[in-house]
Amino acid sequence: MESKKILSSIVQGKKVKVVGFDYHMGLFSRHHHRLLRLHEANDLERHGVFFTRRLQEMGILPGEIIEVLRNGNIGPVEVIVKNSHLAIGRGIASRIYVEEIDE
Repeated sequence: MESKKILSSIVQGKKVKVVGFDYHMGLFSRHHHRLLRLHEANDLERHGVFFTRRLQEMGILPGEIIEVLRNGNIGPVEVIVKNSHLAIGRGIASRIYVEEIDE
């Protein structure tokens, strides 16, 4: 079994299996590098629920196979999931954990 990688690091042409998500965004504010207040942490938890739900709506679930069509240095990561062509923003793609699979 390969180690976990993030979807945004996978080269085009590879197939991967979704193994998890990073939906918490960490305990520190990205812009101010300070601890979050309790109400801000609760907002992040709600964000995690919406983030996970959105991925599920796109068919991106743990165990699902994704084929990476295009992944450059900038712009979205283009993939095929369940016979659907999707463009996933780099920020979201960097929070989807995958394992490469052998074909």
